[in-house]
Amino acid sequence: MGLGLSQRGLADLAGLTKSHVASIEQGKVDLPPRYKLYALAETLETTTADLLMAAGYLEEPATIKGVLPELLNLARKAPRDLQRQMYRMLRTALQTRE
Repeated sequence: MGLGLSQRGLADLAGLTKSHVASIEQGKVDLPPRYKLYALAETLETTTADLLMAAGYLEEPATIKGVLPELLNLARKAPRDLQRQMYRMLRTALQTRE
C-alpha cells in the first residue's frame, strides 16, 4: 500500500492504538471489528475487501473470463429458453468488463 506510515501514524489516523495495529500486523488478533477495518481501509486509501484479501480472509474475486468455461458448460446443459437468457447475460457481462 506504500503510504510510508509508521504503526503509530496509522494508529493515530485510524483512531486505533499502536499496540492494536501491531497485533493486527503480527496476526495476534483475529478479524478486527468492522468499524476498525473501515478506519484502517480509509486511512490506507484502500477497501476493506483488499485488506481482507491481504490478510487471507478472502480469495481474489473471480473474473468473468476466469469462470467462462464453467458458465458455458452450465448453459449448454440448461433448457433451451434458459440457455438463451444465460448466453445473453454472459455476452453482456463480457462486453461491460472489456
